[in-house]
Amino acid sequence: MTAPETPAVDPMPALPKPLLTPGRNAAAYDGPAFDPADVVAKVPPPRPTRNPIEAGDPRDPAAPVAPPAWVTDIPADLAAALGEYAEKRAAWTDAVDAVEDYRDEARTSRIKRDAAIADAGRAVAQGKPRPKIPSATTEADEAVEVAILARAADTRRAEVNAAARKADRVTATYAAQWAAEAIDRFGPALDEATTAVQAAYEAASRAEAVLGQAAFWRSLALITDLKRAGVNVSERQRVRIMSDLLDASKPWQYANAESQHRNPAKLLNDVHVALGTLRTCDPGVIPAADMLYLPGGFEVSRDLWYAIYNGATEEQKRRFRERHTGGRLLRHERER
Repeated sequence: MTAPETPAVDPMPALPKPLLTPGRNAAAYDGPAFDPADVVAKVPPPRPTRNPIEAGDPRDPAAPVAPPAWVTDIPADLAAALGEYAEKRAAWTDAVDAVEDYRDEARTSRIKRDAAIADAGRAVAQGKPRPKIPSATTEADEAVEVAILARAADTRRAEVNAAARKADRVTATYAAQWAAEAIDRFGPALDEATTAVQAAYEAASRAEAVLGQAAFWRSLALITDLKRAGVNVSERQRVRIMSDLLDASKPWQYANAESQHRNPAKLLNDVHVALGTLRTCDPGVIPAADMLYLPGGFEVSRDLWYAIYNGATEEQKRRFRERHTGGRLLRHERER
């Protein structure tokens, strides 16, 4: 004989039970608030990947590394490579323009057809002869032709990228020469900047001094007029008049800048000091071996670093030894 079931005992009878919201029964309350599968089904599918040119947003092809600005005589092989790149890029531009031109022509043909249909409707309503309806490119035909032209433009873009890589390979053969020229140009460029800033500082100082000179001579002229009128003016009063004229000549913008040491002469002096810190830079520096990441393994990195060090000037080597070894020769120099 089966024993009667013991009724379930609520372990926490004192706690209040959650209230059901209107329209929901107990089964719905106990279940999940939403169906994950239903939510996933309502998410719109991702848009299909389209050719950027078809979408009206063509990607620009790669551009080769340009020679330095100071190189006026481009080597013949590099000039030929850059000329080939320019031709390929022009062909790519024409291919992209062909896509846009065809798209515009197709849309224009449909607009003209719609306008002709409207004119024909008005003509029939007025009992006039019906005008001829021109043909138009359908949207489906447009999509097909645009896709074909876009693929052609992609081919031209790949040719441009190949030409850019070819030009970069030629440019790389002159990298060491141009790097040495850039290092040699640092000192003269810095001297030129320093000279220009020094000249600007002196000119700004002279311009600011004119304010004081004008106030001095104006105060002297005023005192002369006062003496003629019978007024006795002391030198101290004249200096006060000059100071008042000088203060009046400076608007609040300049006065604030001067009080904050941001007047032209002070700023140019700061630039001169900053150029002094720039002079401490070394574009041909020999970096420490642990500061230069060179992929390819330890031996390759070591050999490349030795090549950097051995190819440096004696002055660059001396500065490197002073920074890292206190002026002592490096081990591979002592072992020679």
